[in-house]
Amino acid sequence: MLDNERTLRDVMIFIRRARSFNPQAALRLSSAPGALGVFANVISPQNLLDTAPTVLAMRAVPLSSSPEIDTVVDARALELSLQSVADQQKLDIHLPGPLMNVAWAGTRPPASGWVPCGEIGAEDLRGVARSGMDEVARALPDNPGAAVVSTVRNRVWSEPMGGFNNADSEPAQLPRAVALACEIFGFLPRDIAGPIRVLKSENWLRLNAPAGYVLVKTGRGH
Repeated sequence: MLDNERTLRDVMIFIRRARSFNPQAALRLSSAPGALGVFANVISPQNLLDTAPTVLAMRAVPLSSSPEIDTVVDARALELSLQSVADQQKLDIHLPGPLMNVAWAGTRPPASGWVPCGEIGAEDLRGVARSGMDEVARALPDNPGAAVVSTVRNRVWSEPMGGFNNADSEPAQLPRAVALACEIFGFLPRDIAGPIRVLKSENWLRLNAPAGYVLVKTGRGH
């Protein structure tokens, strides 16, 4: 199913980065003709009263065939399955059983209709990521539980960042979590200086980074 060994390595790197940020990460897998989108959550509302945006990292990889896939799986289970495939030098993967009740996975970005709406500098993104990570580290107590970590991350990374040159007639803000996604998923190689394009479709924004996409839901409607 996967196109080649490089594709297999790309997906495994994406999974490991997702799990380094959240050891209990879930992934949404969604296929299109000839390609597979692998989505990971960066931040999202924790409850109905939470005003945090939904920010997703996405890597698109080629497929050698076009099976219909739309499922949510445990990242660790998928990593083990892919490792088994790599050990056997095969490219046909067996997907783990689907996870239920993963709230962010029901929030789906549009497949089409994306139009340019602005740009942001690569160095601006790197600076926001560094300052945000420092702020999170200062705010966390010693030995915090998962709930405390999520609360602090959502507060810090939900804040809007500057540097977004918005050409849209309807102003929209990029949350700091966009910069975080670029950093933890390696979407901005160090030799990239920018600018990075931002596109809009419906109530979503999308950052087209050199090595992946970051998607932001800007409203509460699906």
